[in-house]
Amino acid sequence: MLSICIPVYNVDVTKLVSDLHTQIQKLNESIEIILIDDASDLEIKVKNRLLKEYCKIIELETNVGRSKIRNLFVSHCKHPSLLFLDCDSEIISSNFLAKYIQEFNRLNPKVLFGGSIYSEQRPEKKYLLRWKTSRNKESKSIQDRESNFNWGFKTNNFIIEKELLQKIAFNENLCGYGHEDTLFAFDLFRANVSVIQSANSVLNANLDTNHVYLKKTKEALANLVEVLKILKYDKEFIKHIPLLKTYFLLKKNGFLFILKPIFWCIKPTLFSCLKSGVFFLWMFDLYKLIEFSRIHSVK
Repeated sequence: MLSICIPVYNVDVTKLVSDLHTQIQKLNESIEIILIDDASDLEIKVKNRLLKEYCKIIELETNVGRSKIRNLFVSHCKHPSLLFLDCDSEIISSNFLAKYIQEFNRLNPKVLFGGSIYSEQRPEKKYLLRWKTSRNKESKSIQDRESNFNWGFKTNNFIIEKELLQKIAFNENLCGYGHEDTLFAFDLFRANVSVIQSANSVLNANLDTNHVYLKKTKEALANLVEVLKILKYDKEFIKHIPLLKTYFLLKKNGFLFILKPIFWCIKPTLFSCLKSGVFFLWMFDLYKLIEFSRIHSVK
């Protein structure tokens, strides 16, 4: 009935797989767990190989990236419905799988998205950037997600029909970090496929340091420029991405040219504040606007 698909990169998934296996044993359903390792370090591979009793493990020799690895699951799964979970997810509900199966049978959706949350406990300052940003932008109630159609979609916790993923695959032109889910959600939107929301969240258990998250943000913004090119600057896409909407509005009205010198002056201060963990959320939004402006101008 259900294939659980976990792309793995340098994360020990022992607890995640064990928790899922425990729930599977309580269900009278045909469920498999499949891991595809995207060329992790040997130490991680060795730890995860101990899980072969509970799951099928495929190890890639070279890193293929976040889009291609998800597409690869289609050829390794035997069931018609695929549940994708990020490898750093933590199961927080004892009936996580049972609830998904019940909802999937009742709603018969093409795509069912469970969402994610972050811990309410405030971490050390060196982790605050990811924590504050993600709690503000990703830890959304089902009501908030339902009001936003496909635009809150993330790849860390969703079920999709295998047949649909074969037709609308993740775009493998995106090789770096970030926005493969944004493009995939828009492809679903253009195909008139609605993402049905579920209150069946997982916990995002691992936090990046501020420095690492800033680096990932740059990579994601570069990918966003690539998405724009792939979509040929689709106006509907731009309209639904706040960063792009702001950027192109400033550019259209001539304000971007005026603001650029100011941007370059304040960017080092913004970066320093964000890296230190002493910041307001608007500062991160401004930093992304400045960085996107720089990347877009040179690509």
